[in-house]
Amino acid sequence: MIHDHLLDRTSNGSGLVRDLTMAELKALDAGSWKDPQFKEERIPTLGEVLDLARGRVGVAIEIKNLPLPYPGIERALVRSVELAGMEDQVIVISFDHRCVKRVRELEPRILAGILVASRPVDPLRVMADAGAEVYCPHWASIEPDTAKELHDAGKLIGVWTVDDPVALAWSSALPANAIYTNKPRVVRPGGLAGSRP
Repeated sequence: MIHDHLLDRTSNGSGLVRDLTMAELKALDAGSWKDPQFKEERIPTLGEVLDLARGRVGVAIEIKNLPLPYPGIERALVRSVELAGMEDQVIVISFDHRCVKRVRELEPRILAGILVASRPVDPLRVMADAGAEVYCPHWASIEPDTAKELHDAGKLIGVWTVDDPVALAWSSALPANAIYTNKPRVVRPGGLAGSRP
């Protein structure tokens, strides 16, 4: 489980994640870049993350299959989710809508969403093509009329990246069913932690 295709930003390694074995990835320090107190933290596997989250919190898993493809990633992901028994506790999202479709074909019980960085003419059609139940736009690229259209069709909305009061207020006004944030200790349901009512 790593955000980037490259190791350089979030570990003491260098180069492409895909070029290293699991053992080589596990040998890297993935914590020191953030703070010395996290020195020697290791890159977790999906299985390790699911074991930690099971029964405690849902997990949004983003497949980053663009611009570098990872053949077979959907099958490996589904296998890990099934082994963890968390088919009903995860959502799989991706800008590669073909990945979303493959996950849904492999395991229809897994909730799936399409990430979008534009404003499609027909978001319901784009979702249908991918077999997705969740529409995941940037928070500023969806307005209440589209949100109503999606909700009226029984779809869910998960917006990204909600890290400040303006983004949170807009997401609440839509309303979005879920938000994706880089600041989970600050951005909370009902408002920002520590903010005045």
